[in-house]
Amino acid sequence: MTADPLQAWLETQTKAQLIKLIEAQCRNDGDFLNALQLKAAAGNPAKNMEQIKKTIHNAFWIEDFVDWREAASYASNLDPVIDTLRNMLENGEAEAVIELVEEALDCWTEAANNIHDDGEMGMVLDDLYELHLNACRKARPDPVELAENLFLAASTNREWGIFDDAYTTYAALLGKAGKKRYRALVETKWNKLPKPKPGQKDDSKYDADWFDSLMIQFAKEDTDFSRELQIMQRDLSSAWEFLKIAERYQAEKQPALALEWIENGLHHFKDSLRLQEKCAELYWKAKRRDDALAIWWNLFEGQRSLPNYQRLVEYAAKHKQLDVWREKALASIRADIAARKAKSKGWWDRSNHSLLVEIFLWENDPEQAWNEAQGGGCSAALWLKLCAKREVDHPADVYPIYMKLADEAVQKKNNDAYREAVGRIKKARMLAERCGLPGVFDTHLRKIKLAHKPKRNFMKYLAEAGL
Repeated sequence: MTADPLQAWLETQTKAQLIKLIEAQCRNDGDFLNALQLKAAAGNPAKNMEQIKKTIHNAFWIEDFVDWREAASYASNLDPVIDTLRNMLENGEAEAVIELVEEALDCWTEAANNIHDDGEMGMVLDDLYELHLNACRKARPDPVELAENLFLAASTNREWGIFDDAYTTYAALLGKAGKKRYRALVETKWNKLPKPKPGQKDDSKYDADWFDSLMIQFAKEDTDFSRELQIMQRDLSSAWEFLKIAERYQAEKQPALALEWIENGLHHFKDSLRLQEKCAELYWKAKRRDDALAIWWNLFEGQRSLPNYQRLVEYAAKHKQLDVWREKALASIRADIAARKAKSKGWWDRSNHSLLVEIFLWENDPEQAWNEAQGGGCSAALWLKLCAKREVDHPADVYPIYMKLADEAVQKKNNDAYREAVGRIKKARMLAERCGLPGVFDTHLRKIKLAHKPKRNFMKYLAEAGL
């Protein structure tokens, strides 16, 4: 194997010559200098602790802002910090590594506010977490002191979630005494949190959510359900909080209390879709079928859509009232269409029968769906579904639709739309030939070509397709 020319040349240099090369590089490369200083100081951490911290700060320091194009390069310049700390840990300097990692984490949080990266800083953070945990496993710090340090780091770095899961991750190291101290610190802080009422703004919510989740974790660890529910009731500022409490009662097979909390939530947040849906679900399970259907009807009236229609008629069928609610829903849709048509003052949105078309297709009534589309129009996607179902037996009905959809696609004025239009025209030609109307098709195609002659790419795709 041929030797590396550079390595071979370096091996011929004297120590003095190599030192000169390194000194020259240090004068021109601050990152290189900082990495060497870090390695040098790490050889004797007891004596050089402040120097090591200084070089760590230098490594993380950002003069202005690091954009995404430079983020990977910036993160790679932090490799010497990680490598040096790993070497120190392997050399038995676990206590020093704990202190230095905590210093590096402070630097990381400051730097993260001034960099736009795609995950590089997250990988650096993961390396620091791993180093800290492994150093604690080797050094075995006092559990109470460790609990206090972890809580302080987590509670003062909420923006980045530093040590968010420390109570779980460090459980074996904290032991009984450390966990007790950690719990006490969390509970003291939690007791001082505001207790927002329904609709009341909670400016501390981001931080408070972390304390709430920990307190609930503690309650679950103690299998104290009543305490868990007490914690969940600290914040009742939104409909979501009421829903969570109800679902927790539901999980504990206490449907009456679950429903009580949902109804309480609806008293404060009557427009909440999630609370209404959960209320209907609980009414149905409590055999209050008419009450459940009334809510599902209100939800359908609030947003007429296929999923809301499907749910309404599904439960109406279970309650043996399918015909009543189905006709009521269809009448509501038609009334809404008529109202929008009147409001348009003569301009008629040809796509507004789409919901009726969707419903009849779902009900496996393609004939009625076709009639609705013919009478009031529908979206292009639904026309394609209708055509696919109808083209076998009624090609003469379908081929003009494909031509119309092709013309609409060309209006989008992009190459994908042009290719889509050509595909529809080819389909139309095949159907026209099947029903003996090639001349009519040719006339229609000439009109499309004339209308879109300036669109050169579209004309090119037509020619390539032999049209």
